[in-house]
Amino acid sequence: MAKAETAGRSKTLLVEGATTPKGETDVRKAGSRSREARRWRVPRNRTAIPTTTLGGIALVALTGCGPAPVACPAIGWGHTLTVEVTGETSSVGSVQLCTEDGCAPGPDVNSSGPLSLIRVAERSGERWMFATDVFLLEEVTVRVLDADGSVVSESSVSPDWKRVGGSEQCGGPSTALVTVSV
Repeated sequence: MAKAETAGRSKTLLVEGATTPKGETDVRKAGSRSREARRWRVPRNRTAIPTTTLGGIALVALTGCGPAPVACPAIGWGHTLTVEVTGETSSVGSVQLCTEDGCAPGPDVNSSGPLSLIRVAERSGERWMFATDVFLLEEVTVRVLDADGSVVSESSVSPDWKRVGGSEQCGGPSTALVTVSV
């Protein structure tokens, strides 16, 4: 590069093939007379090429060209446990689901506790469908009561939950069916 003084101002001139203090070569298209001539820097050493290649690979890897992250919708779906009562069912008045915290639905359920979220969603013949909201009960005791509220039977069961919505990554609502005899 060469410098020239023009009316008290310093002006940098591009000279084809000149070497900069950084060891780079200025290249200018021959015959270019534009004030802002194209200027490309060609590195003298070849270490910049592998570095640039690795930088490009890292840029591709970090900008989402790989698998996109999964954005799950808000959780809070409900689960349904269906209890089928078999045997002599003429005296059955109600069915409850019991855990170590108590039995629901029932009059003694703490309204601020987790059992307050369990309710009978539907009864169809001898099938009782319980909405367990967000709880997947791993083990539960099914208590069958007669019309007077006396216990007819109690059976410990482990529901086999099947997801019926959502996705494997995010989860979703599930249902299970258990059978108890009286």
